[in-house]
Amino acid sequence: MHDICNYDTYFVKKYDAIRVLGLLQEQKLIAALRMLAYGASIEQVDEIVWMRKSTILECLVGFCDAI
Repeated sequence: MHDICNYDTYFVKKYDAIRVLGLLQEQKLIAALRMLAYGASIEQVDEIVWMRKSTILECLVGFCDAI
């Protein structure tokens, strides 16, 4: 997890424009890993990690690029 966060700053937890803390690194990585390991659909991952579908896809693409 630390290596991927060091490679791509997308996975680092940060504040958004209205000063609300974003998603955890673990949430983003779990979303990508669940899709790859279990073949889970976006809807299944959305129910588990409570993310938007576009965010889940960004996590998957960022994870694959980092690997």
